[in-house]
Amino acid sequence: MTAEISGVAEAAEVVAQLVAADGCAWHREQTHASLIRYLLEEAYEVADAVDHELGPQALAEELGDVLYQVLLHSALASQAEAGFDINAVGERLAAKLRARHPHVFGDLGPKTAAELTQMWEQLKASAAAGEGVAAGETAAPRSAAVGESAAAAPQSVLFRGIPAALPSLMKAQKVVERQHRAGLEPRAALQNLEIDSAAAAYGAEIYELVTRAAAEGVDVDQALRATLAQVIVATADG
Repeated sequence: MTAEISGVAEAAEVVAQLVAADGCAWHREQTHASLIRYLLEEAYEVADAVDHELGPQALAEELGDVLYQVLLHSALASQAEAGFDINAVGERLAAKLRARHPHVFGDLGPKTAAELTQMWEQLKASAAAGEGVAAGETAAPRSAAVGESAAAAPQSVLFRGIPAALPSLMKAQKVVERQHRAGLEPRAALQNLEIDSAAAAYGAEIYELVTRAAAEGVDVDQALRATLAQVIVATADG
């Protein structure tokens, strides 16, 4: 066992003790639902460490906090009937990564980054159509049809796997990205919207801005975060 794996195994043992009957009362009271906020917060702290270039030690600590959440969810699940443990999570991940990278683990030769991205989406769609959530996809409400035709990608699976809880700007980017890959014009969807309030008008305007940014290869979420960081500094120095 390598030092990296033994470190993860040690962390898993610690978390298992925390949720045990004679462990920590707070941990025993937690559920998957009650832990959602912590998982999201820790993920954002990872992003913060990267955005502010806090260094490898800070990033390692924040990644450890995300791992803690994964271990905690797995430990709680292992106590449920027909549940799973962290080993099952790892095995499922390894199997999915091998299946999604046939150019590395299969017979396919090297491909360009663009071809690999397209292949990844095709494999995800095939897995979702064949096995649904069992294939590792995140269940999410299906979106209404956008535009008149989506022959390149059935509407029933076009937006599958986009988490409902994803922050709005990130979700908008995902939606626009899927539309582009399906051969759709994202802005065409605006014709089908009911703009009956100022809020709806602003929402449509933001969506249109996301489509323009995507066309120029700009990550609008990262762009806004960078701008806000400057605004905060400028205001504090004001």
